[in-house]
Amino acid sequence: MLHLIGSVEERAYLAGILDGEGTFVIRRGVDKKTGRIYFQAIVRVVNTSRDLIAWLRETFGGNVVRVQDRRPNHKPYWHWTLDGGPRVASVIRQSLPYLRVKRPQAEVLLEFYDHLERRGRNLSDAEWWRRSDLRDRLQILNKKGVA
Repeated sequence: MLHLIGSVEERAYLAGILDGEGTFVIRRGVDKKTGRIYFQAIVRVVNTSRDLIAWLRETFGGNVVRVQDRRPNHKPYWHWTLDGGPRVASVIRQSLPYLRVKRPQAEVLLEFYDHLERRGRNLSDAEWWRRSDLRDRLQILNKKGVA
């Protein structure tokens, strides 16, 4: 069950984490059993603070993976990943009023989630292209470097 954040401070804190350390992704993959292409909304935070990642996991669910950097003098870090429509949409909706830097990415993910059709079935060509377009828009927004 998803924990709904009750206080303004917690929602603002979450938004700060997402603005600074978060990534919003629409993943396109292929189901190995059926061969069908699927699209999946993902929110991810990568950080060296185990306590922060634990709070995200306890509060919102999701998955945590510890990564040990191979380079000397680098701390291990953790990936917190939240995928699946309803949980992702809830996290975004709760943090959206406080997002500043990554608000455009969050809005694209909400548009993706709010217009999902035909879950678990073959996608029409129009729906496939719509999802691909949203994924492309998000990739452009996430692009690093000088604009």
